[in-house]
Amino acid sequence: MKLRKRHTLLLLLLSLSGLLYAQDGHISANLRGGNNATFGNFSAITIEAEHNFAANVSLKGGLLSSSYERMAAEMRTSYRHDLGFGVLHFEGLMHYAAQSSHSTHALGGGVGLTTSRLFVTIGYYFRTLKNSTDRLTEPFNLYYRFGVSCLPNNPEWDLMLTFSNSHFLELERHYQPSLNIDGVWHLSEKLGATLGLSYKPTGIFHISTTYYQLYANLGVCYKW
Repeated sequence: MKLRKRHTLLLLLLSLSGLLYAQDGHISANLRGGNNATFGNFSAITIEAEHNFAANVSLKGGLLSSSYERMAAEMRTSYRHDLGFGVLHFEGLMHYAAQSSHSTHALGGGVGLTTSRLFVTIGYYFRTLKNSTDRLTEPFNLYYRFGVSCLPNNPEWDLMLTFSNSHFLELERHYQPSLNIDGVWHLSEKLGATLGLSYKPTGIFHISTTYYQLYANLGVCYKW
């Protein structure tokens, strides 16, 4: 228990330390409510922060705590290069999650392309799963994000439809993706309201579309 808490604290400090130095970024806090086929109804809170340290380098970190005793922390770094027709980006990934006596550590990286309407990222991660007695290593896992911006030229709204097994603070095996709708309503130049909906079946790619999880997000974000 003590070791798990130390890991979580370390990831928290790594993820949010950029707050002291970043001149350009945003932070958001969200409440989540939904239903899980294993745990029933649940609630959760997430805090996320992203900072641009240069025109093409950024750091994103966050924490999740849920009513069914799941904690997660994640950090992603990104380097971007403008291609004219779109932006090529390379990212690094560090993910930690714990629930009861089980914990998961993952390290990985990927490459992606973003245009005015579409975005795609494909990457690899190495994962270790532990409990009080056993340890399992997964040396190769694929992660991906495919999405479309539904309102690319709207100054008041951002609306994105995403199909992925690696939504921020959630990292699943390749056959366990979820479908997300995420939006931001820009109330002012710096303040916005966030909302989202996520549906996850048991696993699409092994021909199982049985319901597993559904939740909604509601929160606020601030940009500086």
